[in-house]
Amino acid sequence: MSYMKNALIEHMEENARQVTMELGHKDTAFFIYLDNMHQPFDDLWRNFVEEFEDSYMGYYESDHDFYEEMAEHSSLFDEVSSDSPLRIYFDVSSWGRDLLLGGDYWRTDGHYFRGY
Repeated sequence: MSYMKNALIEHMEENARQVTMELGHKDTAFFIYLDNMHQPFDDLWRNFVEEFEDSYMGYYESDHDFYEEMAEHSSLFDEVSSDSPLRIYFDVSSWGRDLLLGGDYWRTDGHYFRGY
């Protein structure tokens, strides 16, 4: 098993321990509830994975790399010629920083995600 899979399993086990501690004597009932929900736990897990896939933008070495990629793949410059002064003077860093500050995207350790 890969390091990442082991780390995920450890993280899930830690979360289960925290749930058990927070719920106290109700922990057994909580896990019975999970087992008997109308939506099987596998479907819930699949939904989490789908939400992750929809949110994850990728890994970038720097904010600026992320900003440039976002600008290139957006419709921002669709009707602007490649030699236009607008492209030269456009402040990608300020625009990208606004995306992060506005909550549209967020990042941790070089991993970028959609915020909505």
